[in-house]
Amino acid sequence: MKKLVVFLLVLMFGVSMSGVAFGEEVLSVLSGEYTPGHWIYELAQKDFTAKTGIQVKFDFVAWSQYTDKILVTLSAHDSSYDIIVGDSQLLGAAVTGGHYVELTDWLKENVAFDKLAPIPQKLYGEYPAGSGRFYGVSGVLDVPVIGYRKDLFEDPKEKEAFKAKYGYDLDVPKTWEQLRDIAEFFTRPEKNLYGLAYWPAKTFDAVTMGFQPVMWSFGADYHAPDSFEVEGYLNSEAGVKALEFYVSLMKFAPPGSENYYWNECTQAISQGLVAMAFQWGSWCEGFVNPATNPQYYDKIGFFPFPGKIDEDGTMRQFATHGGQGLNIVTYGKNQKAAYEFIKWWCSEETQKKYMEMGGVPILTDLLNSPEFINAKPYNKAMAESFQFVKDFWTIPEYAALLEVTQKYWSAACAGMMTPKEAMDAVAKEHTQILKDAGYLK
Repeated sequence: MKKLVVFLLVLMFGVSMSGVAFGEEVLSVLSGEYTPGHWIYELAQKDFTAKTGIQVKFDFVAWSQYTDKILVTLSAHDSSYDIIVGDSQLLGAAVTGGHYVELTDWLKENVAFDKLAPIPQKLYGEYPAGSGRFYGVSGVLDVPVIGYRKDLFEDPKEKEAFKAKYGYDLDVPKTWEQLRDIAEFFTRPEKNLYGLAYWPAKTFDAVTMGFQPVMWSFGADYHAPDSFEVEGYLNSEAGVKALEFYVSLMKFAPPGSENYYWNECTQAISQGLVAMAFQWGSWCEGFVNPATNPQYYDKIGFFPFPGKIDEDGTMRQFATHGGQGLNIVTYGKNQKAAYEFIKWWCSEETQKKYMEMGGVPILTDLLNSPEFINAKPYNKAMAESFQFVKDFWTIPEYAALLEVTQKYWSAACAGMMTPKEAMDAVAKEHTQILKDAGYLK
């Protein structure tokens, strides 16, 4: 996430699994426009409707309009939607505004709650963090991974040259320093080849989603562990060094990549322009699909975001939390049908069918199963990444905080200010936002 995603799911008239009639009303769900959303819609039409008699309608919204659509819908108390497939970042605003139904007791009584993958479920549904209160359930699990050209990495001549230059074997990187070496090694402008396509863009949430795993790995964070104190934590020495590192990767990225996010990374890998590229799991199919990557589709492998080794030998490794949860709207017209949909969605039978379509299952056993791991070239990297995924703010001031990081961190990547200037500016403006909201005195 985190890429921001809007997701509309519309569910219509029918009969509940217990046989309770709902009448000819439309159960409506709001969703972002992406393949996993269409898989859910297709599965719901075929399976959920067949089991319950409840008709399903999905509204899909472009990502560029996703957050605004959700916030406008909720602020207007618009009853058009019964379920919103929403980002975790929007939980704070939605919960404090009374827009989402609390599901804590209902989930524990009606679904196999202990079988849900625990970290994603907490991040998608729990508010406030650590409270044990849930306002959503895992929907579209997503996490970024890194695709790479196996034909380059496994070429004997490349391996020999890499070891001669760097003193260790060329392989998928375990640390950010190794990733930097590999990116440098494969940067050959004269051959129109570059080491890395990543996310420095101001667009949407690009640079924030890309940079924060580096920041966390370097030992910095948005604020103090037990408070919202920002100064000295975000712009600490570790934070500045992390942004210096992230900005330094621009030397190994294609010209003009200051504006790269997921679409541009897909294009770069399919054009043979880069040896490695960031990508959200939900868009990794574009890397391995012959229709979108006809020349290299069978030459792409994937690995999790690297980490950084502490002085004591401890590995700090993080991945940005992405994807969306399913949230029942407080003033939706068909709450009973919405509850039935979530019950259906959380069942093992449904999750197996969703997994067979290409989706990421929300149940721990399925997420770690050989069937999932081996189904897609990127699934193993995704499953590993869910073990160290981390989220950022879910408080109502999320949008204002994100606007600041996007502004200054992208400016640093574009060379418009130094990393220290950017981190100090973010720390200063975040402090003021949190003071205005009452989190800091």
